Amino acid sequence: MTVLITLLALIINSSPIKSIYFKGAEYQGRFPCHQALMQLHNKKSDCNRIKAALRIFDNHKFELDMVYVGDDDNKYKASGKWSVTKGTKTDAVADVYVLEFENQEGKLYWMKGDNNVLFLLDENKNLVVGDATFGYTFNRVKNL
Repeated sequence: MTVLITLLALIINSSPIKSIYFKGAEYQGRFPCHQALMQLHNKKSDCNRIKAALRIFDNHKFELDMVYVGDDDNKYKASGKWSVTKGTKTDAVADVYVLEFENQEGKLYWMKGDNNVLFLLDENKNLVVGDATFGYTFNRVKNL
């Protein structure tokens, strides 16, 4: 029985269906002020934290709303296209969402923990570590 369960788990985990994106979802997170996120809107000053909402649509487009709390507290919007690639420095089979912005240079990389969690990666695809108060994690809040 244990062997059968193990085989089923291996089949499910290696299935291409598991790694295919979902129809669409909205994620929300609160992050420390990270240079890659601050550069999206040419922010030079420090902030207390960043509140963000990411909407990923099934047509491979995304919208990202961000508020730099403690800086100017204005809502900034960005959009673009997303794609999925494989692999990080520590996990060769991890699904990585690559966000490419319409009017800005650079990309953001988010590793899929599961369908409910995304983790920020740096440009070398290493996990970005937060602090005692905030991490770099998006949590799914609803389906679109």
